[in-house]
Amino acid sequence: MKQPLLWTAVALSMVFWVHSKGIAQYELEDGSCSEAVIGDLVLLQYSSRRSIPVQERQSKVVWYGDETLYCVLVLSKQKSHRNSTVEVLKGGVNHTFVELRLHSELGFGFQYWVRGFGKKVHPL
Repeated sequence: MKQPLLWTAVALSMVFWVHSKGIAQYELEDGSCSEAVIGDLVLLQYSSRRSIPVQERQSKVVWYGDETLYCVLVLSKQKSHRNSTVEVLKGGVNHTFVELRLHSELGFGFQYWVRGFGKKVHPL
């Protein structure tokens, strides 16, 4: 009886890793980030919001360019507590644009480094 539940959990985790658009998570590593090289860095942005009691904080990061993104990497500078999320709203990997939403829980702030790596696609 427990085996179908296990397979459901495995299938759901596979969906999570294959497609992260629309899923809010603490940090984001989408695409072929293990193959990223500094020469392909097209987006580098630091985004932070201070905590304010009884308020949620949020920010959007938007990037448009000529390069097709193959890696979007969003890492938190605050590793001690996980009270914020990042979510891909539009674009991302395999697109020439990305729109991200950074959001904190009530009473918390966030500090994120946002990196995007891409390559120019030459038409035939």
